[in-house]
Amino acid sequence: VTVPRASILARKEADEAGGEWLGVDPNYSRLLFAPTGRALKKGDGYFSDYELLFPGVAYGVTDNVTLSGGFSVIPGLGLTEQLFYVSPKLGFDLGERASVAVGGLFAGAGGDSDYDDDGESVSVGFAVGTFGSPAHSVTIGAGIGKTSSDFSDAVPILMAGGTTTLSRHVAAVGETWIFLNDDFQIADQPFGVGLRLFSDRLSADLGVILSGELIDEGFPIPWLSVTYHFGKRR
Repeated sequence: VTVPRASILARKEADEAGGEWLGVDPNYSRLLFAPTGRALKKGDGYFSDYELLFPGVAYGVTDNVTLSGGFSVIPGLGLTEQLFYVSPKLGFDLGERASVAVGGLFAGAGGDSDYDDDGESVSVGFAVGTFGSPAHSVTIGAGIGKTSSDFSDAVPILMAGGTTTLSRHVAAVGETWIFLNDDFQIADQPFGVGLRLFSDRLSADLGVILSGELIDEGFPIPWLSVTYHFGKRR
């Protein structure tokens, strides 16, 4: 039987074990914060808000090029003291179960000259790959990070994470970052875990950011992000 693509209203992946219809996570281009190897498709995008203080937007310029950026709205800071970031990503699908991407992240503060003398900017170049189905996948990546105050001292960064869809509207998501600097201690490297609640257009990530030092002090960092997705349904 041949079914024209135009006749298909929606596609959903079934759990092979139980036959349950799994939901399609609209947040396919990122984990909690780190990017996946999947680029946003042309015309797809989202508005996001991390920790209620860092709104941002991302848009698929083409099927391979994604542009994203945002800024902070921290109370008590002036406009030139707020943080901002921009992040382009170039991604390619290697088939139905593998995607790779390269990109960069630049973050800093506003243009007030007095502040810039004391402030720092951070730049990261990365390469990342995602393997698996839309419902269950793992992501691994590597990057180089630098700061403006010590631009010659680059820090290698490793990242690993993944998502697994639990039901039609719930997925588990996690990621870890390993900074290979001179003070490297594996127990102090941060990692994040959480649940992603999603519908066709809305998603919310609820989780915590942990490290060995944070666990010893008993103060895990709560993680909250809310995202509205726009564009074509796929």
